[in-house]
Amino acid sequence: MILGEILGIRFRINGLYMLLFLVCIAAGLLKETLIVISVLLSHEFAHIVAAAGLGVVVKEVELYPFGGIARVEWPDGADPSLETLVSIAGPLNNLILGAAAWWLARSDIWDIRFLDLFIETNLTLATLNLVPALPLDGGRALRGLLTTKKGYRQATATVCKVGKALALTFLILSPIAVFLFGSESAGISFIVCSFFVYSGAKAEERWVLCAQLRATAKKKETLTSKGLMPLGEVAALARSSLGEVSKSLSPHKYHMIVIMDEDMKVLGTITETRLFECMLEYGYSAPLSSAL
Repeated sequence: MILGEILGIRFRINGLYMLLFLVCIAAGLLKETLIVISVLLSHEFAHIVAAAGLGVVVKEVELYPFGGIARVEWPDGADPSLETLVSIAGPLNNLILGAAAWWLARSDIWDIRFLDLFIETNLTLATLNLVPALPLDGGRALRGLLTTKKGYRQATATVCKVGKALALTFLILSPIAVFLFGSESAGISFIVCSFFVYSGAKAEERWVLCAQLRATAKKKETLTSKGLMPLGEVAALARSSLGEVSKSLSPHKYHMIVIMDEDMKVLGTITETRLFECMLEYGYSAPLSSAL
């Protein structure tokens, strides 16, 4: 569901999460719901401000219980570590707000019941998002660090596996949460988090190939218009699949792929554009030799 557009950024809210909010409002928890929404929005605006300061364009944000998933356009030649810096801005914002609210709690300025909820929501959001698993901020920060070594798609695949494992952990712990906290709502919360983390990780896996195809098309335009851009090289065996080779490519460089046989003899060299053209023509699992 689209909430609206602010400063050219489209804001969406996940459909099931919207239903959850409506149930809370119907239960007479309007003020509590507004506090949670305000914390989520402040979390996302922290990401947006950090991104703008680093020259990263945010196109869309979809809100989830743990924060949001942002669709961004990275500047040409951007350092992959920028994703790490943008990602930690959200949890850092929540920690600062939580600390400020704790200070206010000592001065009796705000209703302590809502202040406690504000502090708890900020600390929970910050703690959860520091877990290094996609689609959480900690996972994005880890992906930024891994991209320089593994390539964007491979880094995404690695951190998505952690996200799915986290979702499974939430699901397993849901009955234990009921016992520990003495509340069925605690178990339901774990199940809801499990669903959203798993679906978010799956969405990241689907998004990354589309993003890389668009990035490659944009690289071609940049190279045509400017006449130059940073170059990366990848060596791969002819029997390697096109899809596996594409995982090693960085979104911040244009690549040349050197194709070799089992004896390390160079059979030929293809461009990144040719690699993706062959993926669309022959399929993800086709051998790299099909591009020659």
